[in-house]
Amino acid sequence: MLPSKRGADDLTRFSADNKRTCSGEEATDFLGLQIVVRHEEDVAIGFLEEYDLDYEIAVVKVKAILDVYCVPLDHQVQFDPHGRKVVAVGRDISNRLLTTSGTCTDSHGSQYSRYLMFSTCKLSEVMQGGALYDFYGNFFGINLFWDMERPIFLPRSIILERVVHFRTSLKKSVFLNLVKPVRDKKRQIRRIGVKLLPRPEGDIKIFGDVYPNGVWSELEHGVVSHILRNLVALASFKGESKLRTCTGFFIDYADKCPTILTSASLVRKNDAKIIEGLRIVVLLPNRERCEGKLEHYSLHYNVALVSIKNYTVDCPVDLNREHIDWSTKLLAVGRCFESGLAMAASGKCTRWSGNLDCKDLQYTACTITKAGIGGPLVAVNGKFVGMNYYDRNMGTPFLWFDLLRGILNYFKTGQTNYMKILHDSSVLICEVGCIVKDGEQQPPNR
Repeated sequence: MLPSKRGADDLTRFSADNKRTCSGEEATDFLGLQIVVRHEEDVAIGFLEEYDLDYEIAVVKVKAILDVYCVPLDHQVQFDPHGRKVVAVGRDISNRLLTTSGTCTDSHGSQYSRYLMFSTCKLSEVMQGGALYDFYGNFFGINLFWDMERPIFLPRSIILERVVHFRTSLKKSVFLNLVKPVRDKKRQIRRIGVKLLPRPEGDIKIFGDVYPNGVWSELEHGVVSHILRNLVALASFKGESKLRTCTGFFIDYADKCPTILTSASLVRKNDAKIIEGLRIVVLLPNRERCEGKLEHYSLHYNVALVSIKNYTVDCPVDLNREHIDWSTKLLAVGRCFESGLAMAASGKCTRWSGNLDCKDLQYTACTITKAGIGGPLVAVNGKFVGMNYYDRNMGTPFLWFDLLRGILNYFKTGQTNYMKILHDSSVLICEVGCIVKDGEQQPPNR
């Protein structure tokens, strides 16, 4: 195990093969996959945070306090591994410690001998991904392939390089997403020869903390995993031109196909009409893209349902939340369509009293960008609270879960009455609410 930057109780375990599916095929994207980690008599839950299929390496985060020795990767001890006696270690499913010894060899004097290293250790399958040490306790690397006459191992120097890459790749991705609008605008200005100041703030899509940093690290793993498994990004296209992007999330709505709840901003014009002939593309949690189909929409509430095919959703978002304390910390969550980055901004409900287009809108102090439109508003315990919208001036409006539940029931049955929760009350009080159809006048406030 290796120490993590996030704290002493947050451990990193490397494995060479747990990133592949049971069938042996290469994984497309299993980030956030839950993994059971056993160390002697202790059992902890980890999750797949990073992997590199080219190097056969994966990083499993274990957020638990375990009495383990963490292998230092970045110390400066230098030694010649060639001909050195080594021991390969591993554990089987019964927690039995396995060891086998041998010597280090290279690729028979080739120009790549310093990079491609072998050992003469005879490995069993369960030792794949295990550590390789010399007889002085120096960590040499990770055993990659067990079914070879001379098993290949990944040297410590390359492991260190990949760890540095994992730690910096997220920062690079965020930086590039922030810089790209400015760079593209400057290039456009140069092409047309117009001297204008670029205004990138309208194009920058990143907000809050990007997973797994900031507020994400404060959440239980189960909460993070549930959010990431249901969070998607959507884009609408007219021909090859991209018109709108927003966030959405899977809900339990239809048995025949997975359904995404999102904002009708994805498919509407500025004059509150649907744009005909659009193509919808969905960026799934596994980073694959697929076609979506607009099933229902409400222009009055700015809500849309999009269905997809050939995708399994294990645990869609539950809309049956009963009540929320106004002091509860909330997260407005979104996903960027271009990069796939998951983002979260924290804040609390605010008793805002302004002239909103829809009297059912509420407000939080979460600060998002347009990329977060249609994204879920969740409590830190993972409970669904509502769906987010965007306003440059007043912040982040949202619709409560009970109204969304009523809208979904209206889509299914045509029934306009629904059970409305009075969220201003400190206790659970309900009354009968009425869904406003598109084109109808909303009843006045009581």
